[in-house]
Amino acid sequence: MSTRTNHWLVWLQDSALIACLILVMLGIGFRFGNLNHVYWHDETYTSLRMSGYDAVQVNANLFDGDLTTVDDLMHYQWPTPERSLADTVRSLATEDSQHPPLYYILVRQWVTAFGSTIWIARSLSAFVGLLIFPAIYWLCQELFLFSDIKQQFAPSQRRLTGGIAMAVVAVSPFHILYAQEAREYVLWTVLSLMTSAVLLRALRRRHFSDWGLYACLLAASLNTHPFEILVVFGQGIYVLIVEKFRPTRRFWSYLLAAGGGVVLFVPWLVIMISKGGTGGASWTAQPIPLLSLVKVWGLNLVRGFLLTIGDYGFDTWQVYVTLPLLLLLVGYAVYFMVRHTPVRFWLFVLVLMGSVFVPLALMDLVLGGQRSTPARYLVPSILGVQIAIAVLLSLQLSMRPGNRLRRQFWIGTTTVVLMLGIVSGVDILQADTSWIKPVNYNLSAVVRVVDASPKPLVVASSEGINFGSIFALGHLVEPKTTFLLLDSQQMPETLDAPTIPEGFSDVFLLNPVDPFRQKIEQQETTEAELVFNDFHLFLWKLV
Repeated sequence: MSTRTNHWLVWLQDSALIACLILVMLGIGFRFGNLNHVYWHDETYTSLRMSGYDAVQVNANLFDGDLTTVDDLMHYQWPTPERSLADTVRSLATEDSQHPPLYYILVRQWVTAFGSTIWIARSLSAFVGLLIFPAIYWLCQELFLFSDIKQQFAPSQRRLTGGIAMAVVAVSPFHILYAQEAREYVLWTVLSLMTSAVLLRALRRRHFSDWGLYACLLAASLNTHPFEILVVFGQGIYVLIVEKFRPTRRFWSYLLAAGGGVVLFVPWLVIMISKGGTGGASWTAQPIPLLSLVKVWGLNLVRGFLLTIGDYGFDTWQVYVTLPLLLLLVGYAVYFMVRHTPVRFWLFVLVLMGSVFVPLALMDLVLGGQRSTPARYLVPSILGVQIAIAVLLSLQLSMRPGNRLRRQFWIGTTTVVLMLGIVSGVDILQADTSWIKPVNYNLSAVVRVVDASPKPLVVASSEGINFGSIFALGHLVEPKTTFLLLDSQQMPETLDAPTIPEGFSDVFLLNPVDPFRQKIEQQETTEAELVFNDFHLFLWKLV
């Protein structure tokens, strides 16, 4: 390689690394810039768990037909001295065992230490989300170090791959949104990356301390999200293939370390099995048309790089334009890795890409269901896709320059991929909702209607999504709002109409089933007018 060519490559790599660092700083701003957006259904369950109460107790105390204030609702959303950390764990074990306790323990302690506000609750995820940058950089370095037997990749190429991977996740709307949510998924993201990096480090160095760290990180990841077990299974296949299906010392070390991590998850696994382990996720077993299933798969790929519009958002021109291009890019990235990197390298990335998505998709295709549709379940798979694209872009930018058109193509491709994220991040800064809040996507519109009333009364029962949506509404409406809440978990259509008290300027009905609404209309000798609705929210007003 000529001196001139070498200088050009050094300049390009240095410039790209500087740009990546700027994007990381931008990504940090995106994560902290809008933490007070709509607090939605699922997050209210985080608050319920950290408060140490469960739905049965709340139903008995609040959904009794008496008038309830916003302060009454908030009592069950933030930690108080009345309930301990043990009550938080008990609440999860009793009603929500599909969610292991590690994140909920951390967020309770965080809120207790710093304050009971939406910003504080979400800031834990935002701060944890900052660890995604060193974690993915570390994983990329370990991929090269473990695979680069013949030292075919220069250190500058390894650094550039790590830099581009950091830039991709920094501006990825998927990672930005989950870093702004009071849920466990960003913690799982970081722990999954760190577990993968430590595994490669342990396979490379064969130190007892590395295997011990792998076991501990694996236990933490499993106690954050149970689907990490699918990643462990994929890693086991990877180690078996790398060791050429022989019971080598490295293979036994992996089995012992992975077994140790799983053993530390067994206590919660027993609880999950005893409780059925489904809880609020039982809807994922309900079948959907194959075309809808495939559409959501494509939508989740797009969401890793572009903010989609709406609570579903497939049928938009942005998706129709970007999805085919991303499919081509991912397909070529896989082909490129197989052609230009050792099997230890590309196999690990492919295992990460398929570890969660493939088993869940196969279950959906064989058994029926939609287990593979929630993007939050596919964290390792989305990370694998993003790493594959980062590898492709970095190695293309590091290769000896060919014709000018090819250089410009890959520089342009890198720019477009990152610009999609930048534009998405700017949109997120200005939005009060996003696709990760499907059942409450338009809750702010309901809030505006209710807050426009001088003295509103909201009548609602607790069936279905109402329970979480009522608490979400309580976080957002003005304190002047009063609630009349009824327990109807079993048979909402048989619920008797409550007596509507006097003194309220407007009476609203939130998501009433038709028989219940008609009973109120008959009792109050009036009619109800639908003032707002989408697919999940129906707000009626007595006129």
